[in-house]
Amino acid sequence: MLETLLAFSLVKRLSEDQQLSIHRLVQVVQLERLSSEEQRQWAERIVLAVSALFPPDPAYDVASWPQCLRYLEQVQACDALIQQHQLLLPEAADMLDRTGAYLASCDLPALAEPLFRQALRIWEQQWGPEHVEMAWPLNNLANLYTILGKYAQAEPLYQRALRIWEQLGLNHQLVSHPLNGLGNLYSEQGKYAQAEECYQRALSTWEQQLGTEHVDVASPLGGLGNIYSAQGKYEKAKPLYQRALSIREQQLGAEHPETAEIVHGLARFWEMQGNLEEARMCYSRALAIREQALGTQHPRARETRTRLIALLHTMGEHENATHLEVAQSE
Repeated sequence: MLETLLAFSLVKRLSEDQQLSIHRLVQVVQLERLSSEEQRQWAERIVLAVSALFPPDPAYDVASWPQCLRYLEQVQACDALIQQHQLLLPEAADMLDRTGAYLASCDLPALAEPLFRQALRIWEQQWGPEHVEMAWPLNNLANLYTILGKYAQAEPLYQRALRIWEQLGLNHQLVSHPLNGLGNLYSEQGKYAQAEECYQRALSTWEQQLGTEHVDVASPLGGLGNIYSAQGKYEKAKPLYQRALSIREQQLGAEHPETAEIVHGLARFWEMQGNLEEARMCYSRALAIREQALGTQHPRARETRTRLIALLHTMGEHENATHLEVAQSE
């Protein structure tokens, strides 16, 4: 059967991937032979299949990113099918949300936003606007808007997620997620008093509910370190950075991108105090982690490299800075 199909160029063998590519005209003919209801049934099956295949936690599992990239085009095709056939499936929303988390982790927020919004729309129709399960997609979209600098759009989403989770209890561990997000949002806007209040409440809740060494605890610790450094409160910032770094190294590993985030913050801390050698060591470590885990031209790698280049010029190490500038321009 394959020999006949190949002879008429109706399929193409992709030997390296052990796949067959069906000619577009064949696809069109097959689709036209299906009734509207059959097309919907097959669209639903495809969405369920891709949802089952897409990695479950790409935001933390960096090793799954090559697999995420492999299925990205399929998810985007599924997104079109979801809209075309109005497939209000929980699995569809979950798949779009996970893909959005992957794209956000790769610093591709413009691609992530429509997927997060579509997932939120499906879940709202499935569960209603105040259902407890609504809080996660609200929080995820708010995080994305914070990254994009859309603070006015992010804040009400965080507040809405917070209200939903507070119904489970004011000290429920989930309330810390929007609180930490609000801390990041206020910190970005220079509203340090409001940021500190949110970080402290998130930290206290997570420590009580999850333990002092849980990986989530590192987020508000790093956030507090950032706002104290920005205000020149270095003695308060240093132990927070060190504790956050220790937690992420133990829970995620020394080479994880989330560990590099704390190392980068610590480099900024040393630089602001004028301890340029310590800053250089931290920037170099953060850059090595980000280049290895994310790629040399990833925005986070470029951010750290830019900081390190400026620091090396300040230290008079112009030759080393030039080498990095070449890498930055490639």
